[in-house]
Amino acid sequence: MKRDDDFIRELLFEIEASDDPYLIADLVMSPSAEDLKRHMHAKWLSDAGLLLEENDGVFRITNQGHDYLAAIRDDGIWKKTKAAASRVPAFLMPSARRSPMPSRLAILCTRSATASTSP
Repeated sequence: MKRDDDFIRELLFEIEASDDPYLIADLVMSPSAEDLKRHMHAKWLSDAGLLLEENDGVFRITNQGHDYLAAIRDDGIWKKTKAAASRVPAFLMPSARRSPMPSRLAILCTRSATASTSP
């Protein structure tokens, strides 16, 4: 299964908007393709430190996850972040490439966009 960074972004928005602080992404016998995708992306977000798995298949967003979400909230920033991340070879930033759209890169794109719109 390939990682879908747009799906990751939407999943984080969904968690943030929910009144329930937990995302349930557990696996059942013979999960649907959508349930499997949701579970694997939650696991990858947990690997990156953006979610914390409190129990099997039960995740909550971390402080780092909220910071990341704030950095990629703007659609223009998100597009620049994805474009910039796609141009960086994996061997140059191996640990960052394991994380969904590296947070530092999103923050740099945010700073770049706000600097270019400043008078």
